[in-house]
Amino acid sequence: MTKRALSSAIIVAVLFAAYKCGVRGLVFLIIVIGTMTQVEFYALLKKMGQRPLVATGEICGIFLMLATYFSAHGTGNARFNSILAPQLATHLTLAIATVASVVLLSRSLERVKKCMISTAIGVLYVPFMCCFPIAFLAKDVTDARRMAMIFYAAAAAKACDIGAMFAGKYFGKRKLAPDFSPNKTIEGVIGGILCANVVGHIAFVYPAHQLYWMKNTLLAMCYSTLLAVMALAGDLTESAIKRLADEKDSGKILPGIGGIFDLTDSLLFAIPIHLMALTLAPHGFFLCQ
Repeated sequence: MTKRALSSAIIVAVLFAAYKCGVRGLVFLIIVIGTMTQVEFYALLKKMGQRPLVATGEICGIFLMLATYFSAHGTGNARFNSILAPQLATHLTLAIATVASVVLLSRSLERVKKCMISTAIGVLYVPFMCCFPIAFLAKDVTDARRMAMIFYAAAAAKACDIGAMFAGKYFGKRKLAPDFSPNKTIEGVIGGILCANVVGHIAFVYPAHQLYWMKNTLLAMCYSTLLAVMALAGDLTESAIKRLADEKDSGKILPGIGGIFDLTDSLLFAIPIHLMALTLAPHGFFLCQ
């Protein structure tokens, strides 16, 4: 068994365990993964010459995710407010204010430039994006469909990653963004979008018991393509960060894959967009019922 296969088996086992534990188990997993991703993000920033306050940023990130969960817990069927609730803005403001207070106490302009901005970006890039699925799940911890919605979006995003990797390896000729990610190709992007569409049709049409293919196929295709584009945007953003830090992987915790950030890069963009679209869409859209 290769290192990548072993890491993949571990990931699947962890996801299965979180699913069996219910919504609270999945929320706990999101918080743990978000925290680990933030650590790796700060490590890359340090290699770029920045000086983020790792402990402060991590504490603020954990506070932000926990506060989002408890404030959104049991809010019922309110649609839009569960994703971009006023409480979330308040929690984020408090987190950033904490970072600013710690840095400004040093009374050093150079410290403000190198510490405050990079620390705040770390809070915005990872924990804040994790708050979207946390708030969505916290609305009703007894509703298993909410977990399914998260897993469906994650499956489509990772299918895009896998499809892009294989299509790029066997058919890739034209570079997509050589300055950021030399290995990514236009052919890989097309393969990734096609794979996301296959998974998207299985995930968004069949579970909703809406088997009217002539009616839903175009909608599922557009939606899956949107998730694929956002997943690719997240992947390219992480590739650019690693390029600036002169690193191939964000870490070594997952043999054959890299770090946690290498695993979550596409999810940080795709899942929030998925949940905002799902919440704002008309009643009956996919799994909103």
